[in-house]
Amino acid sequence: MTEDKDIKNNYKLLDDIIDFLILKDNYSSEIIDIINHIYHTHLKPIEKEKYDSIEDFFNNVDLSNVENNKKLKIRFALIYLISEKLIIINNSIVTITYLGIVKHSEGFIKEYDRYSSDKTRLINVENFQKRNARDMFWITLLIMVGTLVAAIYYLLEMLSTPYCFCK
Repeated sequence: MTEDKDIKNNYKLLDDIIDFLILKDNYSSEIIDIINHIYHTHLKPIEKEKYDSIEDFFNNVDLSNVENNKKLKIRFALIYLISEKLIIINNSIVTITYLGIVKHSEGFIKEYDRYSSDKTRLINVENFQKRNARDMFWITLLIMVGTLVAAIYYLLEMLSTPYCFCK
């Protein structure tokens, strides 16, 4: 499994961004500091310019020390966190929202593990129910055949015994 396809690594990136912001005194940091912390690089601090969007930031800031796929991953992670209203970005300053603080207590990886264990448990229950349904079908079929044989036996028994209707 490659690193890009491993969902836990992608959730870990989201958790790392939120964890980094939680540890800050005012719950905010510059994007470049987040990139330096997560990818252990030493990019120079950027000048205080106004960036209207994340795309604007990533297009104008020199991130030559960071590999292209890592730049894309952190850009998409920030866009995802913004779309979920967990962080906000204002002039290259990332600030965690209250929803982000609450999400930090849950964690993306913990939520994924819980979902995976629930999914596995439900699959096991479903398989158990299918197996029991199959067994119950065969048992019911045997009872039906036995009942049918008994009904035929008693019917033949009644027809072979002479009845006297003269009383």
